[in-house]
Amino acid sequence: MASRNNKPKHTGASNGDDGLTLKKRLFAAAYHAAPNATQAAIRAGYSAKTAQQAGSRLLKDAGVQAELARLAAAPGGKAPASAMPAPTTAPAPAPAAPTSTTSAQLMARTAAPDREQPEKPLTVPELAFLTEYMRNGNNGMAAWMFSHPGSQPKSAAVNAYQALKRPRMVVWLATERARLALHHQISRDGVMAEFLAIVRADPNELMQMRAVACGKCWGDERETLGRWAEPDPECSDCMGEGNSVPWFSDTRKLSPEARALFAGVKISKDGATILTHDKMAALVNIGKILGAYEKDNKQKAPELTEALAQFIGQLHGEGAGRLQFTGPRAPAVTPPKVQH
Repeated sequence: MASRNNKPKHTGASNGDDGLTLKKRLFAAAYHAAPNATQAAIRAGYSAKTAQQAGSRLLKDAGVQAELARLAAAPGGKAPASAMPAPTTAPAPAPAAPTSTTSAQLMARTAAPDREQPEKPLTVPELAFLTEYMRNGNNGMAAWMFSHPGSQPKSAAVNAYQALKRPRMVVWLATERARLALHHQISRDGVMAEFLAIVRADPNELMQMRAVACGKCWGDERETLGRWAEPDPECSDCMGEGNSVPWFSDTRKLSPEARALFAGVKISKDGATILTHDKMAALVNIGKILGAYEKDNKQKAPELTEALAQFIGQLHGEGAGRLQFTGPRAPAVTPPKVQH
């Protein structure tokens, strides 16, 4: 007498009468649509870390091969570009194989989002973050704290770093920078020319420390020679060295290079100070434009190293911004005191 418990139990490991699991059926449908085993395994629900091994294993599965052959033979079906080897053992016929419509429905459950669809528009906090990021000179942490009040500095720095890596953020920044460059007529060559003007400018055109005649130079002719008369080499009072007097030029008559170097005048209780832009900072920015500080050490390429050496050598040859220093003087020797 047959027992009532002889009926096979349904374990949920398969879907249909052909013995294929849900994941295998999804893999077959995904591989039929795009013959890439790794991507098909990911879309079927396998881990991305093991998708390559899973896809290679599933392509050798007899049931998966039969499902792929059935999909290719179905009306409107198309065999994948990379044809699979025929199975060594013919699988059992599937009496109740699902239709291609069923496979399409299974695919729709785990289909990845279409990358060709337009990106979602930026949210108000994201737009505020990017706007502040460009306004404050690319300070991500400060921009995040501005657009997200109450954020802590540590978490703001991490969130800003991650946000700036999002594709739509990168696209927005690139588009906005291109728009600003076009609107204000700013180009790479123009920025390079401004930095070069700062480096090549001669500070002596802006200000000088001049040696002028002292009160005893030239005798009675001193008053007629004017304020900026040269020292008298035979003067017994100053020994021909004169008096050191600072001199500032008329900034209305500066050359283009000196005008680029000039950064303004600071008036204080101690007098006036001529402000200039930093030549070393300009050189660093020139190096960045030329790619001298890339992380992949491209500055070690012989042609770029030679070009930078020639550029620096030309600046030194022109004497741009170089001051002439006298040699160090020997320290004065103080005679020992004599006790009487």
